Parts: sequence; structure tokens; C-alpha cells
Amino acid sequence: MGDQLRYDMIKGAKEALETPGVCSNYSPFYVEKHYKEAMNFKGGNAVYTFPNTPIKCAGAPQKACYITDSILRQRGVRDKAHMIYATSLKRLFGIESYLKSLEKVAREKDIDVRTRRNSIEYSLLHIGPPCSTPKALRTLELVDKNGFMDVDVGSLQSKNFPNVFGVGDCMNTPNAKTAAAVSSHLKTIKRNLWQVMQGKTPSMQYGGYASCPLVVSTNRFGIFHEVLIVERGNMIGADSNDRMATLELLDEDAKPTEGIEKV
Repeated sequence: MGDQLRYDMIKGAKEALETPGVCSNYSPFYVEKHYKEAMNFKGGNAVYTFPNTPIKCAGAPQKACYITDSILRQRGVRDKAHMIYATSLKRLFGIESYLKSLEKVAREKDIDVRTRRNSIEYSLLHIGPPCSTPKALRTLELVDKNGFMDVDVGSLQSKNFPNVFGVGDCMNTPNAKTAAAVSSHLKTIKRNLWQVMQGKTPSMQYGGYASCPLVVSTNRFGIFHEVLIVERGNMIGADSNDRMATLELLDEDAKPTEGIEKV
């Protein structure tokens, strides 16, 4: 089922998105508005928020902030902007091993990182929306007290119904909610489902893997210029804590679906 965007959990957010200066890359209705706002921005506070709930692609609010920084520099108006990344977390990013690299990016770009702040005036606001599971799932006995499907973090088997397995953002596994994580979920449940159907105990364990290509700059054509590949889990083969200058290679040559598990 995935997760549901919950702009309704922020008082006034849905109405604000219909006004100038407020946008969100998470919504297909407002993603183009973000680009237009960045292209027309003349100065003031540009605020990018991160919610106090689980969220799809936790790196996306930072990507939006960094891409806007690139656009404003290319337009020659970056000095007129006070870029603010406002997060509900105690720090800029939740994964310790990547925190220093991303803090360095923020310093280099002169982005003001504010943690656990409630009220900030803005000229441009990008909303990183709260997320939850859909109501159809939240009302079932499959979920925990927070409304996420309650599963064994290794086998991904439901704790309440042994013939049910979870996959994707709707589960209460601690991994980041990304497409790469879903691919690893599928590899796990394909084997475990078959074993349960044969009357056996599921043996394959999900290792917690997730990854996110975190764009930190773009060129004047809007193509990724620098990307930090953020990975987590015991399936990581190399440390990707340094930024990668990808230029056009990632955008033009790489196929996003390569390596994704299919069923």
C-alpha cells in the first residue's frame, strides 16, 4: 500500500499550497510549482521542512533545498536568499555515517540548518509532508500502535498473521523508505512466501538495506552534477560517504529500474 502524504496533518498546509511561494516536490500537483517559484524567487527566507513522522525518501527535502541552491546560484541571486533547512530531527540527517558529509555540504552552500523549530517566516516554503499508512490499512489488526504493519524485521512476516508478509513503506521496519529498500524486501519475501506455502519456517532475513541518491547540485541544464549515494544495511559493499561527480552519466546512462527486483 505504501505511505500516504498527509498535508492535512499540518494546519493550513493544503490551503497554503494554493498560494504563491508554497510548494512541495512530493505532490504531482505542486512539483512543477517548486521549479517556477525557484526561478522567480527574488529574495528572503527560502525554508525547506522535514516532518516529525516517517516520510517517503527522507533525503528528498534536502535534495529540493540543494537543487534550489543551484538554481539560485545559476540565476545570480543566491546572495539575496537565506536558505533554511528546518527539521524536526535533532540533527540534519538521521544516519550517523553520512551526517558529517551532509553537514559539510550545508556549510559549503551556506544553508542555515535549524532543528526542532516551530515558527519561521518565509518567502519561499517547500513542505516535506508528514506521512502515514492509508486509512484502509490503519484500521486493520495488521498494524502496530502507530498504524504501520507490524512485522518481524528479518523475515517481514506479520506478527499477527503468519500467512501474511509485508513489503514497502507501510511496514514498521526501521529502514529508510526508498525504492531500493522495496527491492530488498521483495527478494526476502519471494523465498519466505514459498517456504511458508510449503509448510516450512521462513529462513531468509532482510538485512535492513536502503539507499538514496542524494543530489547536492545540478548544472545549468538541470542535470545532476554531484550526488551523494546514501546506503544503509549489511548488504553494502563499499563506503559511499564521499560525494560523486556524476555529471551526465547518472542521468543519461543509468536506468533507475536496473537491479530492482521484479515479481
